[in-house]
Amino acid sequence: MAPRLLVSVRNLEEARIAHHANVDLIDLKEPHKGSLGMVELSTAQKIAEVLPEATLSLALGELSERKQKSSVLRIPTAFRYLKIGLSGEEENRTWQEEWQSLRNNIEAEAEKSFQWIAVIYVDHELAKSPAPDVIIETAITTGCAGVLFDTWSKQSGSLLDWLSVEQLKAYREMIQGAGLLTALAGSLRENHLPILRPIGTDIFAVRGAVCEENDRVGTISATRIKTFQEVLNSPIAQPG
Repeated sequence: MAPRLLVSVRNLEEARIAHHANVDLIDLKEPHKGSLGMVELSTAQKIAEVLPEATLSLALGELSERKQKSSVLRIPTAFRYLKIGLSGEEENRTWQEEWQSLRNNIEAEAEKSFQWIAVIYVDHELAKSPAPDVIIETAITTGCAGVLFDTWSKQSGSLLDWLSVEQLKAYREMIQGAGLLTALAGSLRENHLPILRPIGTDIFAVRGAVCEENDRVGTISATRIKTFQEVLNSPIAQPG
């Protein structure tokens, strides 16, 4: 079974392009604001209204950003998946409690239980975020729906520059054994897919790879999405 494709979009125009290209998951984020930059809630609401049949995901920025704000986000209930980054939380001994409290408050405001995706920054030394094993354990114990592997810095290489295939396989088995989804991101391109697909991940998440000229702050392209889909859905070459 082929993995699902998630494409991150920044506005309604891009969301329509992704939807018409039959992308499995449409994720909203603002690339100018970092790896998990959040779009305006008015943009999220408009996309939810215009594309009610789409499966939607929303990036909420970093936990450190949200802790500085007194207001609770009112997330449109049409969204299925939510995720928030943990950069800067490496030395914070109470980040698990703060993360859970944020989740509880958002769900209470929306009167809905969302499916939360824990985010591992594979360049966690640069991000000063908790280590992968710690985040996976917390994701399991706090009832997350899945775990996303991503890069915090978009100038520091791709996913495979930070984790080997063997490491990703081991993490995948740990996550799958607990019944959670595994998503891979981090400046992925089509040439990474033959290497990563045998791991058996559930979701590949991209933006730059499906933008014009592979520029993540550019505009997504229907042609680039189709090309990525073709490689993603092609048979996996068998060794020997």
